[in-house]
Amino acid sequence: MRDNHEANDQNGDHENADDWDYSGNDEGDEHSSNNNHLDSIDYDDYYDGDELQDDDDADEMPEDEEEDENDYNHESDLDGEIDMPSFRGGAAVFEELLGNMGNSHTVFRRNAERQSGSTNGDSDGITHIDDDNTETSNTRQIPGNIQDLFSMFQNNMFTGAIPGAGNSGRVKRLKKLVDNIVNAEEDPYIAMESLRELSEQLLMMNQIVIDRVLPVEELLESLINIFRNPLLIEQLELQLMAGRCLHSLFEVDPDCMSIAIEKDIVVTLQSKLEEISYIDLAEQVLETLEYISRVHCKDILEAGNLLTYIQFFDFFTIHAQRKAISCIVNACSKLEIKYFPIIQEIMPLLQTIFLQNVDDNIMTKLINIICCICAGLNKHFNFDELFTIETANKIIYLISSYDLSVDNKVKCIDILSIFVIKSEAISLGFLNSNKAVPMVLKCIENYENKTHAKDNESETKENTFFNETLMFVPDNLLISLSRFLTVLLPEEPDNSLTHANALLDKSKFKKDELQDMLLEMIPILIGIYINTVDYSIKSYASLALLRSICQLNSASLEAVKEKIVLLFEPSFFKMLENNIHLTNNKLETYISLELLTILVVLFSDFEAIFMDTIKKEGILDYIKSLYYKIELLDVKEINQMDVDSENETNNARDEFNNDSDNDSAIQHSYDEMNVPDFVKPKLIKFDIFRYETQAQMTTRVLNMSNFLYQKVKSVSVVENDKISAIKNVLNKLKQYDIQNYSYNDWVDIWTLLKSTMFKNGSNISSYELTTSGLLKTLVEVLSSSDMHIKRFFLEVFESKLEELVSILQSALSKLEDISILESGLQGDEGGISSLSKEVEVQLVYKSDGVKDNIPINLRSVKVSIHSIASLKMLNDFLKHKVAQSMFLTSLLPGFKNETTNSENAMASLKNIDFKFSIGENKFSSNETIFGAIYRHWTETHNETNLNSMWLEVPTIYYEKVEEDDDDETEMLNNISNNIKPKFDGSLVEDLLEFLKILKDSKLPNELFINSKISGKLSRQLDEPLIVASGVLPSWVLQLTKNYHFLFPFDIRMFYLQCSSFGYGRLIERWLFRSGRMKDQSSDNPLQQLGTLTKNKVKLSRDNLFASGLKTIDKYGSNRNTLEIEYIDEEGTGLGPTLEFYASMSLEFAKPLLDIWLCDEEVGNTDTKFIEQELFPKPLSTCSDANKTIELFRILGKFIAKSMLDGRIVDFRFKEVFFQLLHERIVADDTKNSSRKQILYSLDILSLVDTNLSQSLKYLYNNMSDNDIIKGLDLNFVLPGKQIVEIIDGGNNILVTSDNVEKYITGVIDQMLYTGIEKQLDAFIKGFSECFPYKNLLILTPKELVELFGKEEEDWSESTLYSSIKAEHGYTMDSQTVHDLINILKYFNINQRRLFSQFLTGSPKLPIGGFKCLKPKLTVVLKTPEDNLTPDQVLPSVMTCANYLKLPKYSSKEILKSRIDQAMREGSGAFLLS
Repeated sequence: MRDNHEANDQNGDHENADDWDYSGNDEGDEHSSNNNHLDSIDYDDYYDGDELQDDDDADEMPEDEEEDENDYNHESDLDGEIDMPSFRGGAAVFEELLGNMGNSHTVFRRNAERQSGSTNGDSDGITHIDDDNTETSNTRQIPGNIQDLFSMFQNNMFTGAIPGAGNSGRVKRLKKLVDNIVNAEEDPYIAMESLRELSEQLLMMNQIVIDRVLPVEELLESLINIFRNPLLIEQLELQLMAGRCLHSLFEVDPDCMSIAIEKDIVVTLQSKLEEISYIDLAEQVLETLEYISRVHCKDILEAGNLLTYIQFFDFFTIHAQRKAISCIVNACSKLEIKYFPIIQEIMPLLQTIFLQNVDDNIMTKLINIICCICAGLNKHFNFDELFTIETANKIIYLISSYDLSVDNKVKCIDILSIFVIKSEAISLGFLNSNKAVPMVLKCIENYENKTHAKDNESETKENTFFNETLMFVPDNLLISLSRFLTVLLPEEPDNSLTHANALLDKSKFKKDELQDMLLEMIPILIGIYINTVDYSIKSYASLALLRSICQLNSASLEAVKEKIVLLFEPSFFKMLENNIHLTNNKLETYISLELLTILVVLFSDFEAIFMDTIKKEGILDYIKSLYYKIELLDVKEINQMDVDSENETNNARDEFNNDSDNDSAIQHSYDEMNVPDFVKPKLIKFDIFRYETQAQMTTRVLNMSNFLYQKVKSVSVVENDKISAIKNVLNKLKQYDIQNYSYNDWVDIWTLLKSTMFKNGSNISSYELTTSGLLKTLVEVLSSSDMHIKRFFLEVFESKLEELVSILQSALSKLEDISILESGLQGDEGGISSLSKEVEVQLVYKSDGVKDNIPINLRSVKVSIHSIASLKMLNDFLKHKVAQSMFLTSLLPGFKNETTNSENAMASLKNIDFKFSIGENKFSSNETIFGAIYRHWTETHNETNLNSMWLEVPTIYYEKVEEDDDDETEMLNNISNNIKPKFDGSLVEDLLEFLKILKDSKLPNELFINSKISGKLSRQLDEPLIVASGVLPSWVLQLTKNYHFLFPFDIRMFYLQCSSFGYGRLIERWLFRSGRMKDQSSDNPLQQLGTLTKNKVKLSRDNLFASGLKTIDKYGSNRNTLEIEYIDEEGTGLGPTLEFYASMSLEFAKPLLDIWLCDEEVGNTDTKFIEQELFPKPLSTCSDANKTIELFRILGKFIAKSMLDGRIVDFRFKEVFFQLLHERIVADDTKNSSRKQILYSLDILSLVDTNLSQSLKYLYNNMSDNDIIKGLDLNFVLPGKQIVEIIDGGNNILVTSDNVEKYITGVIDQMLYTGIEKQLDAFIKGFSECFPYKNLLILTPKELVELFGKEEEDWSESTLYSSIKAEHGYTMDSQTVHDLINILKYFNINQRRLFSQFLTGSPKLPIGGFKCLKPKLTVVLKTPEDNLTPDQVLPSVMTCANYLKLPKYSSKEILKSRIDQAMREGSGAFLLS
């Protein structure tokens, strides 16, 4: 059985305004634009049973849901507009602007009810109108004046706070209880019972009541005395109750803790932990001390004796263990040098706990403790006195693990960084044993793209996978990893860039072992440097590379010189030339110094080894060009840079040290409702870089450039042999008419070119490729309409294609100069928060305001509006304000002189819209406010930094026009076809086109991914305001449209979601991506902008397909989320919805529909599904053409809706189905002409029907042999049992050698083109009702087939162990969990589908399999009830949480049989378990 706990759907039951529809009759529904087509389908052909239930039969929405609908229905409409932007004009609020002042009392009443939360009896807080028209209310009467209000407050102070009693009696009772506690020595029993009662009473009070009715100081004194009094030393139960009373008192009145601290409460309670006689008392003491430590952490630390908290750690329950560790971590947040002896005392036991612990909660706290110690003491001590090698090894294990959170990993890496800085033993251990590189690799590989399997066949593929993985590693993790590798290595010889570490001597390392480590480390650091756009990461990576190269010997450098040269991109030298005064970003400048220093080291120590390589890569030319630019600098100009150098140095230090340790961040304000759950741990601060003034850095660059120039100025720049040979081949190629080349001619010339480019193991470099002219010529020749030229090239170069692609990618990474467009918002306003940013604009009417009846106050007015709101919303606001003014004017006599015909003016306003402009730029109504301001800004300013844009108040002009006919397509869906080309005519464009040509080869897709450009796209998509406003840079649109193969699937999918799924889903995905989804309250602007409403529909399983078709057609194109339930079943939420999508997928695949090609005979039963891959059959062979077309339209809408809502579908489409759909969208002359090429079309047909394709190829190869053709006795009809004529009268026309080509093309046309084009067009039409199908071109046909259900799933033992979590009665070491995994790994395909359907509601796992299942598959213990044994109970699941509740069966065999029974019998309904 599956639980009805799914009602608590993790997708968010807070998304209200739920529209219940019992499998909805669509009469009169405004959302369904194609209902007339649905009528052509006779659903009784598929199912017997009743039609859909009418909407009138739907349950009445509960009142509280109706209210929530009013409060939370902020879903973006189909045009992508924000329903409720914030306007403020003068003192007006938004409700006034909408004219809702008449209903304001209702809004106020509902808010008051929600805040009070009181619904006892008839006191529902609703005002009623009696028959005599007098108002009565069930709420308390509102006081008439301040005196009445104060009186009411006084009278209700006590009775309201302490229910069920009057004031005086209750106060006397409380005082009596306190007296009993004070006299505990005389009667311990009475005191204990008084404590019990007082503890209960305290939880019903508040701080004000306690201050008035309790003698707090006396009570505290007596409670503390119970712990200290020698006569009560044996009264352990009394002390337990005293501890509970203290905890309750502190919870209600945190200020009491300060009084208790003054009375030495900490030392008193600690004494009860020194020797434990009563475990319950010890745990209560720990709980009380932990609560104190949240506010008075420094007092806990100053009290010392922290060892008492953990000396009996193993005897405590897990709850008490967590409290004990929490006390220490809170105390350590205030750690200073003077507390070193306290830490030194507890470290041996604390490290033992750290090494043995398996609880995640405790592990997080232990990591925070070590982090606090490193942060508080790292400047003063050698850590060999505190930490052992075993502790470091455990931290390495944690960093390498998959399950540790990113924050904890970052802390662990920073801890290791401090270890290798402050501990000589740990540092040398790393250097001599090479633990660092495997740890870093494992940490990065945990973020490996789960949608692709790793391929180790070649080094190129290995590097590709590593670089692709780097794109998904969080930036803060890469910063910590790069910094760790930096501090691990010995400093550069002269410490010219960093501070020297005076504590450690790293000269004791084994140099041979260090060489091996460096050979592994350098490629990792180069990959990190090249594939990131974050300057902080680059600065640490380049510094680590400098330190690595300084330690290399000649043999090691020879092995990695080809990789090192990748650092020196043309863009690096170009940046230096354009920023010769080093006025750009300080980190960028520092990176330049590091790279130049690397060049100096290479020329100084390894010139003989390195010279040929840098000459081959063109670095000599870059160095000379840089020198010629720098030598123009004037010495006086450099000296002038030293003005205000001191301030500059301080500012630079602040910029570098972004890990600042701010103790004030640890302080928390608190009240009775806000005591922090924990104290924020102190962060580790690093001070690595040596800071210099602008003049000092410029002088350094000048000196290094001069040194490098002196080294290279005499080197010959004569063209090398390879470039000369390539040019000879190009000249030979240009001498011939390429159209008249024979096969042998093409093979000869391509073979010659191949041997020239890859001669004697020396491959052509990216520099030689781009400067020889070869690239442009190849693109021109291979882009010819003659497809044979490209085919011959790919055949000849087949063995070298992988290397050629690698060279092209290297050249592309060096030459691209695309930049990230940032919104200009920083800190708390940046990122996802930028979507809720409001902007002030000055609205000015452009025409004659008097003539156009524009109110005076609107002719020039300043308003505040969400920057993401559209101009259409601004238009609606102005129309409303104008109408409001007209209406008020018509009511006031004496004000009609200006607008004599106000009624006519108001009537005409309905047909009027406003057009907006800024300067000379006019904007459509679907433009966002930010988009309009940005577009004008870029035309009038040379700045690329938008920070100053937010400081100005832009003036937006508006004027009246006749009704606006703008296409109000949502900005996010409107991906322009007219993209301004960024790379037009450049080498970069030639590189991209050449890669696009090679993409038609059989090389794996992963080789074509450019990790550097992908990283930039990922970074650009982290600018939500830019994306949502439709002002993405042209390179994003151009590359994603024309060269989408450059990006991995995950980034392309996220781009598709950002650009096509609407504002609500856009915000939701960004919140999830940023990890802030759970932190959003309902009154947060982001939550209001992004909340999605739900369309809830109840269906009957008896006529599921018929009901499902109408449901999809009615709600498929609606922006709301579709949620399905089944009649007479309790289950709600994600589980039933996923099952609906899975069931509909199978229903669409039934042969009875007669819309797919299939080998099976179509019988009278409708229970059989087509098991082969799906492809539409020719329309002429379908039993009902109209129904077929309509079903394909709804199928397209169904697929699109599943993508919008993130639902899993279960289809097995043929890849060629989406290939042909893509070709319907793309107007590609090459593809269109290829239709005329029979062999090409036959290759496509082989993907649909192999036997038919082979038969037609046989005919094609024997076209000239009339005897063979006539002997086959073929007529002009499609092959098959149905007689479908290809041409009129074809059944009577014999196929001969004269007309066989016409026959072949006719069959191909019916199977691939004309015969199925109406189905393809219908699918595209239905899909595009949700979002444009053209946006789907960013995904390949293969990826779409896998996305919609065809992907093979990994059920291996290792995957299952890494993807399953055991909780609440089980651990991963439990035998039942081992048995479960052992059973699952041997499941066949059908069993896997059944188990997935039972667990999640869908027979398919998401893309990426178990690793991408969210939430993670969790196995928990199910306890039998009603005196049953575990073996008698079946497993159950919570599909919304992927919870598998598993009894502890007596054997593996019983476990297997029960799982099999449950997944076969329990998958058909959602009932109570």
